[in-house]
Amino acid sequence: MALPLQEEEQLPYPTLAPVVFCRLKQTTRLRNLCLQVAHSPWLDYVSVLIIVLNCVNLSIYEPGGMKNTTQEILEVLVFVYFVVEMLIKMVALGAFGYKGSYLSNNWYKLDFIINCGELLDIMFEIFDIHLQFCRVLSPLRLISRVPSMLHVVTVLLGTVPMLANVMALCISVIQIFAVVGVQLWAGQLRNRCFLGEDIPTKYNVSLSPYYMTEYEEKLPFICSRDGKSGMQHCQDVPPFHNNGTTCSLAAHQYSSAVNGVVSTGAGASVNACVNWNIFYNVCRPGDHNPYMGAISFDNFAYSWITIFQVVTLEGWAEIMFYTMDAYS
Repeated sequence: MALPLQEEEQLPYPTLAPVVFCRLKQTTRLRNLCLQVAHSPWLDYVSVLIIVLNCVNLSIYEPGGMKNTTQEILEVLVFVYFVVEMLIKMVALGAFGYKGSYLSNNWYKLDFIINCGELLDIMFEIFDIHLQFCRVLSPLRLISRVPSMLHVVTVLLGTVPMLANVMALCISVIQIFAVVGVQLWAGQLRNRCFLGEDIPTKYNVSLSPYYMTEYEEKLPFICSRDGKSGMQHCQDVPPFHNNGTTCSLAAHQYSSAVNGVVSTGAGASVNACVNWNIFYNVCRPGDHNPYMGAISFDNFAYSWITIFQVVTLEGWAEIMFYTMDAYS
């Protein structure tokens, strides 16, 4: 709805829409009051205080504890306050379709999305579905109400395209090394020392098919196959231990060891046990990779994840030592 130029110049807020919602002029009592409230600095001051209180309320929330009535009431009051604030600004500025309208501002769009999300959270809670996703985002309202913070965030968002280029470069580098990892170390981290013969059947003992440390697959013994120059071989498997005793007997002395006494050459007897670990002498690929299969170079996807973990410097030393043990 267009107004004469002279009348438009006399408007209290010339930069805003003269009429919103078909009939609310700037001089209409309701809209004029909303305009005064929306342009008052005290509205932002109160909003910042409410946001801080809401952050405190979120910080003391205990997911596994009993519901606190005070916290629930405060959450509802915060939600009602920001819905009322949104409605006041919509009446003052217009919802959309006008210059300077509420939804023409990206930060107001964020407020609108958060309010709608919190409304959905409340509706879902009626059916005992607790999402609370948008309540976690509610502190973001603070950005648009603190000018210095808004300026910093705007500058950071302006650097996103450049950061995207840096990220693309990092991904490309990781992909290159992931391909190299597959070519060099595919299957190497599955190397284990297996039994060279059917010892469990031959001597009626219970042994694992391949050598495992006391930490099992949490700290696997990875060996180097023939033709590789790895740091660890099956001959390096430590002796078998039984009740704190280091076993040293050969398998043919098993029957004596079962009785707990073995004769020595001098006629005396000692307690001893058979060193079964000496039979773990065949290095070949098994079925398991370290960290429950999460770390390997068996295919491009797992290799990419492994290289990414190395780049983050989280657990890279273990991956390096495993590779040294198996390959070089």
